[in-house]
Amino acid sequence: MAKEFNPHSQLERYTGKNFIVWVRRNIIAVILPALLLGCQRFFYVLARLISHKVFHSPSDFIIVALPWERAIKLTNFTSLFIIPYYLSYLYWIVMPFVVWATMGKRVFYNMCAAILVVELFSFIVWCFLPTRQDPEIYHQAWNQIFGSTTSTTVASSHTGFWKFTYTLCGQVYGGDLPDNLNPSGHNFLTFIIFCAFAKPNDKHKMRWGLFSFSLAYYLLVATSTILVRQHALIDVIFATSLGLAGFHFQKLTKFGHGMQAINEGVNNTIHNCRVEFKKSPKIAITYIATTILFSAFIGFEIYFAFISLFTGDPFKHLWDKQWNYLDYFH
Repeated sequence: MAKEFNPHSQLERYTGKNFIVWVRRNIIAVILPALLLGCQRFFYVLARLISHKVFHSPSDFIIVALPWERAIKLTNFTSLFIIPYYLSYLYWIVMPFVVWATMGKRVFYNMCAAILVVELFSFIVWCFLPTRQDPEIYHQAWNQIFGSTTSTTVASSHTGFWKFTYTLCGQVYGGDLPDNLNPSGHNFLTFIIFCAFAKPNDKHKMRWGLFSFSLAYYLLVATSTILVRQHALIDVIFATSLGLAGFHFQKLTKFGHGMQAINEGVNNTIHNCRVEFKKSPKIAITYIATTILFSAFIGFEIYFAFISLFTGDPFKHLWDKQWNYLDYFH
């Protein structure tokens, strides 16, 4: 009879010295969530470059916002939802490790595989079926944040705490263009993490607590993307459907098993590097060179995931020569 999985004993393995040992032996798993987040950002930027070459102007993009959504205005209250919108980046980094510690590494790799599958499909949609925000919605939100359509500085009328929330909104609006919205990356990433906790027939209270928390946070992020006027309801529905389909697709194809095998192979390579160096310096040099190249690639991806959050898209100047935010007001 298979031994029942106990998340409490699993957590005890990742404390103190045991945690350091686990990190050393699973270094790729440690950086995998950040790598996937970087990939999502990279695919998004690359898709924008492609779609801006394929299509002539923003008017060629699809507007998926429903007419009633124009009634939702960006106000002081709705600007509060920019906080969970931003915190989701931290959520995507931390929660995968909680999945590993409480649900096991198989579920962890299944989750990562589902994220990668959905990211690849989303990349195709962003390239060739790009969407944009409704001009009326975008215009109202821009004026609410900056005071006028010609300003890129947060309006002086916002003071106190509201200046903080509108500054965060201004970073999103000023550092990004309102296109390639469907599917919503915020929603499919958060929903797939929720799916990782949705394991049936599990009576552990911790699992149910994490299930409830991840569901609540997914609903909060989905609401925030709509209220801060970054996405439409259809973007949320499509992203959620993709997340569910991606999770089931990787189960059918055993894609998660393959990702786990690759991870363990790279881990063994790094772990054996010191031993192999004593046996054969040439082989060790090959290991080291491979590790350096892989680390450089990871660093490149992490740059997109984190640095671009605060400075805007690193390739923004490439499409600003062709289109800018003013083109999206009509």
